[in-house]
Amino acid sequence: MLTAVKEGFQVFLHGHYHSGDLHYYIVLPVCLFYFAALNITYLYRGEGGKITSDKYNWLILWLVFNAAIYALDLVEGVKYGIGVLVPPLKGFSFARTLWFNPFLWYFAFVVVLLRMKREWIRRVFCLLAFCVILTKPEIYNHIYTNLHPYTYRLHRGKDLFQIPEYAQMLTYREFYSEKLFEKIKREINYRGEWSVAYGMHPAVIEYNGIATLDGYHSFYPERYKRKFRRLIAPDLDLDEPNRKYFDYWGGRAYLFSNEINYQPVRDMGIDSARLNIAPDVFREMGGVYIFSRVAISNATELGLKSAGIYMDKESPYTIYVYKASD
Repeated sequence: MLTAVKEGFQVFLHGHYHSGDLHYYIVLPVCLFYFAALNITYLYRGEGGKITSDKYNWLILWLVFNAAIYALDLVEGVKYGIGVLVPPLKGFSFARTLWFNPFLWYFAFVVVLLRMKREWIRRVFCLLAFCVILTKPEIYNHIYTNLHPYTYRLHRGKDLFQIPEYAQMLTYREFYSEKLFEKIKREINYRGEWSVAYGMHPAVIEYNGIATLDGYHSFYPERYKRKFRRLIAPDLDLDEPNRKYFDYWGGRAYLFSNEINYQPVRDMGIDSARLNIAPDVFREMGGVYIFSRVAISNATELGLKSAGIYMDKESPYTIYVYKASD
């Protein structure tokens, strides 16, 4: 229980990585200071009734409520009790209410700014909050992610990705490698055939106009999950962590492997790997192409024919394309 309380306090201050923001540095102090000053003033003036009628207080209460629900969702006894009392809610993640908090923090911040009488103070706080977004890295801070390589090059005179800790990172342009995949589609005469990705996120080939059997889905039919499980069963039988990951959740309908990962990196660190799938299920699902970041060592065993190896000077990828035999 103590761990849950600590976690609730942490997400109130810093948010959750799935719904990360940067409210801790400027927005939170401004909002909480105003909250304290507002209510102390009400009490000092003998206007305690306004505490419950002021909508700003309800905003802060909502923020606290979401963090508390997140904490309670970590307590097994609470989750079990809800499942017993209300069976349809068994397994439901109430912690997702925390995802409202980034919007609520910044909405509360705007309310405080609008209530300030001096325009110049509003402008200063707006500028400070914006500077935090520009200068602080965060998992979903795309402004920083995009600007950092360019500002580093201007300031240091060399590429950010030459530094060891950044050497494996990709830019968005490299991640999607549009020119490379346009070249591949043209050379294999791609016509919308169902495909899968191996050693990379299916989003890479989806973005490039390739129809995928795999993907990262928050909601899709259970019957399709069962079918896809038959496809990747040979690997799940060998890899217990991935079996649990897929069977207990299934949001990532990926070609898993215990030899390579799907995370975006510049260098895979390996030239070839086995692909453990059921080839008959792949064909049954209409699969034709496999786009892989490594050579598939058991391609012949799976009945796959090489459709080429492709590279582009602007892309970090080497893409091995395989086609299922008729």
